[in-house]
Amino acid sequence: MSVLEVAKLPKACVVLGAGASSDVWNGSSPRREQLKPPLARDLFNIHEHPAFYGILREYPGAEVIAARLQPSLRKDGFILERELRRFSQHADPRLREHFRFVPPYLRDLLFKVVAEYTDYPGTYIQLLGGLLSEVQHQVLFLTLNYDTFLEKAVTLYDPTLGFSNLATYIKGDRQVKIVKLHGSINWFKRIGSGRDLWRRVVGGLEINTETPQDDIRLMDVSVQGYDPP
Repeated sequence: MSVLEVAKLPKACVVLGAGASSDVWNGSSPRREQLKPPLARDLFNIHEHPAFYGILREYPGAEVIAARLQPSLRKDGFILERELRRFSQHADPRLREHFRFVPPYLRDLLFKVVAEYTDYPGTYIQLLGGLLSEVQHQVLFLTLNYDTFLEKAVTLYDPTLGFSNLATYIKGDRQVKIVKLHGSINWFKRIGSGRDLWRRVVGGLEINTETPQDDIRLMDVSVQGYDPP
């Protein structure tokens, strides 16, 4: 099959990993280099990413996990997901308790990166132009990333393709659909009440239990940035 024939196919599936978000800036807007979207190894590497410490220090349990991970971050064969799973299921209840603070740390860190790194995810917008305008594809993005740079780019390119609830991610008549295999920083469930102490609420979470889909809500994400609650 020729390149021209491939280009004429009506549907496309694009798989995006962490490297896609890390390279989301293409020079079309200012950026804060210290908040470049991190790869997995960067999330707890405060030595090389000191801008992350302002978030990390708000989560004392995550600080403990970061200290435990630091010697291994640059070793061959290091897999962050495997190490975090080990802490979440550790025989020592103290380490399991510390791990409870890791998910909210990661969420707030990625919130900050999306809000402040750059206003325009130019590489994604460039990709959308090729897929949606040069050739009228129906596109399914399969992404492994938690951030919302892709949603921002889609909304900037075509505001009618915004995301108002979970159903809009995969609505049948949309030209662009997004499947986020690992979840998203703007998907949430309510925990506790407004009167509860935050750390007490986090300490009581059962983090290894899957949340029913009907309990997941979508946080409104503006194109120009947003703040975590």
